[in-house]
This record gives sequence, C-alpha cells and structure tokens, in this order.
Amino acid sequence: MAEEKHEEPAAAVIEDEVEEATSPDLANGVLCEGYVEVRMKKKKQWRPYWLCLCGGSLFYYKNELDVKPNGVLQVGTGTDAKVETYKEEEKPFLVKIAVEKDIAFISTTKAERRDQWLSALQKATAMEATAAPPKNYTPLRKKTLAFRAKKSISSKFVGSNLGKSSVESIVLNEQVRGLLQAFRALVKAYSNKAKADWVEQAFIKVAVKTYLEWQRKAITTNDLMKLDAPLREAFNLLDKIYRHSSKKKAALLKDTFARVEKCFVEVELLLEELLRPLIRPKNIIMLKEVFAYVGNAEFMMSVWDLNLADATGHMDECLFNLVNAMSKYTQIELNVNKN
Repeated sequence: MAEEKHEEPAAAVIEDEVEEATSPDLANGVLCEGYVEVRMKKKKQWRPYWLCLCGGSLFYYKNELDVKPNGVLQVGTGTDAKVETYKEEEKPFLVKIAVEKDIAFISTTKAERRDQWLSALQKATAMEATAAPPKNYTPLRKKTLAFRAKKSISSKFVGSNLGKSSVESIVLNEQVRGLLQAFRALVKAYSNKAKADWVEQAFIKVAVKTYLEWQRKAITTNDLMKLDAPLREAFNLLDKIYRHSSKKKAALLKDTFARVEKCFVEVELLLEELLRPLIRPKNIIMLKEVFAYVGNAEFMMSVWDLNLADATGHMDECLFNLVNAMSKYTQIELNVNKN
C-alpha cells in the first residue's frame, strides 16, 4: 500500500490487507465494502483494512469510521486491471488484483464473500474512477478513564492462566464456561492444541468485549437477546442430530448441518454489526475467522465422520461433552439485568 495519508488520495496502490464484503444495501455508488485482510505481492504481512469499492476506485481505510481514506487503488477503465480468484495454504479464499506491475491480494474467510468481492471488482474494471463516498457516521460516546482501565487490564491478562480463570468467573456463567471447555477439547481432538487455544482465546476476547460494552450501555440487553436466539437454535439442532442420528453418516444429515451453519452465520453477522464500531479491525477479522472455522457445515460434517471412524471413543466423548454443554445452555434463560 501507499504510505498512509489523510488528504484526498490520488492513485495510491494498496499494500496491506482487507476484509470481506458485509453490506447488502449499499448506497452512494458503493459496489462492495467491508473489513478484509490485504497483502501486496512483495510483502509477507497481512493487514486489516476497511475496503470500499466505489465505481472504478477501491478506497482503503484503517477503520470503518474514518472519514477520509488512507489511499486508493484505481481498478477502473484505463488501468488494465486484472481480477481473479487465488488461494494459498493458509488463505484459501483470495482475490488477486493486478494493476500494471502492482499486485494486491484480498483475503476473505468464506468462498461466498470472496465471490462477492470478485464480482464487484470485475464490474468495477469497466467503470470510471470516482471520489470517496461521503461518510455520515455519528461519533461514538467517548469511553471513560475507568472503562479504558478495565479494557487495558482485561487485554493484558486475558490470555494468562490467571486471566482466564478471573475473566471466566466474572463474565462467563457456568453454562458458557462449559461450552468453552467443550469446544476447546473438540477442536484439540480434531486439529491440535494451537488451534484449540486460538479458538478459546477468540471466544473469550469476544465475550469480555461484549460484556464490557454492555456495562457501558453501548450494547443493550435487547442486542444480547437477538444474539442468543439463533445460538440456541443452532445448539438445539445439534443436540437433536446427536441424540437421534448419531450413527448416520454426515452426508445424510447435510441439510440439517446447513441449517446449523445458517444460525451461526446469523450470530456472526449480528456480533459483527454490534462490535464493528467498538473493536479493532484485526479483532473483527479474528471473529470472522473463528466462525468460518467452527461455524461452517463442512467442519461439523468432518468432525461427525471422524467420530464415526474413531475406534478409541475419544472423539465421541468430546462430541458428547459439547452437545451436553449446548443442551445445558439451552435449558437456562439468558440471565442479564435490564440495561
């Protein structure tokens, strides 16, 4: 990317990372926008950006709430831009943009989001360059010193053993702690300890942030109730599958797993909408990546079939514990005071 600048950008070249399209109803000539990760061909590091594709101009911002873009990559008429899908081992859903000698990669977490960016960018190659669209965001209420202190403290020790136990005891009830532990054990059995730690840390971070913003009244009780509904539906569906169809192959349960994925996608989108103005872009991307990993039907079906083939019974124990934790969660009401 070009060096960061806050004047009206000219034909700067993207050098960092971008995220995925999220807005279904776009205005002001915007074709596609969202947080993604971006990398230039000569760079190894991926970085998060808010991308906004308007006409033949791809604007990039450090944050969605920034009024002026940091720069722009021109992909429209006269640029001879080439846009295509691409994949790497750790980044399977990429869009490659080649403009003359410059090449940028946009990383998304799902094939659908990659295709959304691909389609919009291909359309943009036949359009004229435009100015950055106007932003009409209302500034968020400033956070108090006390809140900042809380956030700083939680951020520093949330990853430590003491931090985990402290945060869980303050923020998470028994049912949610059980869910976290069961999810972690299942991911560890399916993949490895590093992946399990990553999933656990991500969920704890999101839970802590949501709780602190709820205390600050930036998130309401009604917001939490909206999140809770599709989560419970997903858990109930998985509970029914395990208790009534545990010996069936995953392919025979494909439609039900797809319904579960749809519920998890709804939770992810609601969480993103709530937290996007409140947390750093890198954490929005982390949220997307975690849901893309554990909340998709392919992962669930793979775990299911691995369980059927596991003669040791270890995977079945992990799956049983997770479903049991989900069942316990759905049997209690969301217990929060009115905000």
